[in-house]
Amino acid sequence: MTAAQMDLFAPGLSHRDDPITSHEAGHKPENVVRWGSQRYLLLEQFRTADLTDEEAGRRAGIGDYNERRRCSDLRRMGLIAPTAATRPTRTGSEAMVCTITDAGSRALMIGFAARDKEAR
Repeated sequence: MTAAQMDLFAPGLSHRDDPITSHEAGHKPENVVRWGSQRYLLLEQFRTADLTDEEAGRRAGIGDYNERRRCSDLRRMGLIAPTAATRPTRTGSEAMVCTITDAGSRALMIGFAARDKEAR
């Protein structure tokens, strides 16, 4: 495992109410930001612009509030971080705008490498 991969791991990658299998899977290195996962698809959106969770979800094609959970995971993992800005959601309430971090950019590069390796 590379140094870039090591700093992507953080405790608590599952939610309190998730089943035990989710808690176990959340601590496996290959599940942190797996290429093609919802986390990965959302993280890709933040590479191109600072976004709210809702905006990232819409761009990634992820809905039903799943984007909020996965973006929360990305923030907890240090892959995206809030900016000082907010924007209105579809319902009119204000939502924080987040930006990708250096660790998030490294996670995408690791994902690109995994995708390319898988394609061979």
